[in-house]
Amino acid sequence: MLLAEKQLNYELTLVDRKTEAQKNPEYLKLNPTGRIPTLAFDDQIIYESAAICLLLCERHPDKKLIPAPGTIERARFYQWLFYLNASLQPELMVYFYPQKHTAVDGLFLSAKTYSGDFRL
Repeated sequence: MLLAEKQLNYELTLVDRKTEAQKNPEYLKLNPTGRIPTLAFDDQIIYESAAICLLLCERHPDKKLIPAPGTIERARFYQWLFYLNASLQPELMVYFYPQKHTAVDGLFLSAKTYSGDFRL
């Protein structure tokens, strides 16, 4: 999204989450964590959303993607970036993929569809 927003040149390769293509050997060679996203550039690979975001910000200062070093605005940028990656993203994963985040095999409740009382 950051690449498109700032009109940077890139080639998007979609990874089929339904078939868990991010877990296949070819993808794991790029990203051994088997997670999305992964950025390939200049014969290098980097993964983890925050790391990719920071790299793009620093490599393209002309796009004004990040506040100046040492400013409170820069600190707030880091604050929100880390919050989104460390707090909000894990919650969204549970929300969108509840079947992958349950201790009871085959049993899951989706917050999107269930609003009643649940007791084991």
